[in-house]
Amino acid sequence: MVRKACSRCASVSPIVASATIAVLLLMLSACAPGSQQPTTDSGGQHVTGPGVHVLLTADKFEFTSADQFCQSLVTAEVVVGGHGAPRWNTPDGTLPATIRTPDDVLAHNYRIYTPVRFTRFVPLIDHRQVPTQEYLTVGGQVGKDSYRIDLSPTLPGTGGHYVVVLAPSTPPSGAHLDVALVVGWAYPVDAHGIVVLQQAGNPHEPGGGTPPPAITIALTDLAQRLVQCK
Repeated sequence: MVRKACSRCASVSPIVASATIAVLLLMLSACAPGSQQPTTDSGGQHVTGPGVHVLLTADKFEFTSADQFCQSLVTAEVVVGGHGAPRWNTPDGTLPATIRTPDDVLAHNYRIYTPVRFTRFVPLIDHRQVPTQEYLTVGGQVGKDSYRIDLSPTLPGTGGHYVVVLAPSTPPSGAHLDVALVVGWAYPVDAHGIVVLQQAGNPHEPGGGTPPPAITIALTDLAQRLVQCK
């Protein structure tokens, strides 16, 4: 389910599926257009300066067991080494001058990607057919323009240790680019080698019911499980 985002709505589409699970990539497309507000950002709040500002809010599938990773394109253990300059997914990395509103951005499948470098990259699942030229996270700021999806991992800073799930990037045409892979999911690995697939719920949050427990798995156990499903 995708909640209200930008000045319109968006949908999440599956890219890889098996009989038991659909691995989702956030491929967001605009719904029916309405009145456009160039001075209002995607969340309906006033923007303090010029530029196009897109903020998408979406619910997406999360991995909660080892078996669910089997049908991913790439699952890898990584350590973040740094980031490159954010850019739009256009030939020159900038937003065309004809794009003036968040609706325009969504209608043309434009988005901002930020390159990420890894000092450690150990594939646990690898179904790639072509070499990967670069790795990307979704979101960032280019000049006065910004683009962000609230649940997309950005892997901030350096030294972060994660298990990541990668999916093809999306050019404006809407096709998939396997040579540039996007970090769609990132699960932190703690100092004891434990992968946190789900944080424990907050018992103090309002509402009834028992908060969900944390879901964790040892990195060594996850790696052994994923060898079996290759």
